[in-house]
Amino acid sequence: MGLGYGYDPWGKRVFQVATGYGSDTGNNVYQTTVYFYGVAGQKLQTFHSALDGGGSYGRLLGTMLYELIHLSGFGGPTGPGQDTGLQAALGLKVNKNSTDNISKKLAKDCFKGVK
Repeated sequence: MGLGYGYDPWGKRVFQVATGYGSDTGNNVYQTTVYFYGVAGQKLQTFHSALDGGGSYGRLLGTMLYELIHLSGFGGPTGPGQDTGLQAALGLKVNKNSTDNISKKLAKDCFKGVK
């Protein structure tokens, strides 16, 4: 298992990734933690995600971007920051019970070359 960290210019940890092998799936497994901070340096949110190697790192980045959009409050409580509004804004099928299409779309459009 490997462990890596990323820091901002002020020394705050903003990213952590642990890689390992999923004995049940036979794939590499990535467990990530991303730390979001406000402009005054206060920690706003910590986002955890796990991705089985059957997916891609680009897909993980798409999921993190999706969470960042939520954190930013984009569109307010009834605007496109909410799942169905975001689905509509991205030209996706709107389904409040399944929002996986949002992170897939963001990964495809924003992180096309990332494997």
